[in-house]
Amino acid sequence: MFLKKGIDFDYDYSQWNSTVCVISNGLLLRVLVIHKELKKVINLYIFNLACSDIVIMLSLSFTIADIIHLPVSRQIGDIGCKLERGAYRTGRISSTIFLTALSVDRFTTVVFYKWTINPVRRRWCTLGVCTVAWIVSISFGRFLQQESGTSRAYQL
Repeated sequence: MFLKKGIDFDYDYSQWNSTVCVISNGLLLRVLVIHKELKKVINLYIFNLACSDIVIMLSLSFTIADIIHLPVSRQIGDIGCKLERGAYRTGRISSTIFLTALSVDRFTTVVFYKWTINPVRRRWCTLGVCTVAWIVSISFGRFLQQESGTSRAYQL
């Protein structure tokens, strides 16, 4: 089989999955920044969605390691655990907000195609939505962390 002695298959698979996700989203960010225009509304939403996916995957590796009882939580400490949990919640909330905003934008573009809006104004509205989405997701992630009331940050 693919199992190495002393290493759990689930942890190897999750690490491989996280690595592939971070690399693929990193390549997507590179293409968007270098080769595509970030002035287009759809590209701004996809850029922010890729950033939130990277945040989720970087923090999810520590959560999975703690669930399968690897001593990662003792190595990164209590503050590291809290930062990791906050990053996971922030990524999850921001991902949901960006997917919703992208769906609403596509809906208004398709259904109200005769409704004209200035492209510069639309871009500024999109930048505002993305900024507010990150602020809300960071604030809400910290609020959920404070509401848990436990010193151990890995509890779901």
